[in-house]
Amino acid sequence: MTSEQFAKAINIDWLQKAHIETVGPIAGFIPLEPDATSVCYCAHLYPNSDQRSKYVIYFRITKTQDYSEGGVQFLKGELSRASITLKEFALCSPRDNPQGTRPIERFTRTSK
Repeated sequence: MTSEQFAKAINIDWLQKAHIETVGPIAGFIPLEPDATSVCYCAHLYPNSDQRSKYVIYFRITKTQDYSEGGVQFLKGELSRASITLKEFALCSPRDNPQGTRPIERFTRTSK
């Protein structure tokens, strides 16, 4: 899925309030499989004062020139190169189950 396709598929109004940052394996557990050809981001939806949230979207895209802005630009549909695609994403919601674990729904692009 390209940046333009992603932006057309969803309403990105929530992006104005989200805190998005680059993440990697040294940041601790992330529910993605990073590799040398991609970069991972974390979007905290409706963050509190310390920029964290109970609802988080982790996503991995093909590497861009500017890692710090690439995630935001991708979500807004502003990365026009077809070679920059969404590789994987994970939706994380609050720990509201009896086990106290954080539910994670993970989606990975498979090769054709």
